[in-house]
Amino acid sequence: MDLFFRRIVGWRVDDNMEDDLMIIPLPNALQSRQPSSGLITHSDRSGQYVSNNLHKLINLWHIRPSMSRAGDPYDNAFAESFCSR
Repeated sequence: MDLFFRRIVGWRVDDNMEDDLMIIPLPNALQSRQPSSGLITHSDRSGQYVSNNLHKLINLWHIRPSMSRAGDPYDNAFAESFCSR
């Protein structure tokens, strides 16, 4: 979700919580949006967000990763409030 524009820019649905949930839609979103330098990606600490493959992709695109503390109930608040509309 692009928090500035409050718009979904990439997604994937699957029957598991593996890193492909991020590895596949993130490049598509980056290519379609062409963000300027300084992009920050924020996530919780779930396995698909801490995978080595995702961090390689983040480094390749020069993205600054952000993760909140373990157990933070507000990690997904923006995405969840968007989906509740």
